[in-house]
Amino acid sequence: VVHGLAGSLFLFGLIVKVWSAMLVSVPVYYWKDIFLDRPVSTFVVAGPYKVFTNPMYGVGHLTAYAVAIYNNSLY
Repeated sequence: VVHGLAGSLFLFGLIVKVWSAMLVSVPVYYWKDIFLDRPVSTFVVAGPYKVFTNPMYGVGHLTAYAVAIYNNSLY
């Protein structure tokens, strides 16, 4: 049961993170807009961004939590 839960969380987190990164595009994902001091993309409110405030860093970290659950980490 634990391994099934960990696998499900990992898969869900990975899908949401990749989907979010594809929506915002690579230049925004690597913070190119900060270094160029100009916008390189438009604000996106689609896909996981409709449901989650920051899916790449909130839900996207489920992959790390899933690995910890899979390895029976106490932390």
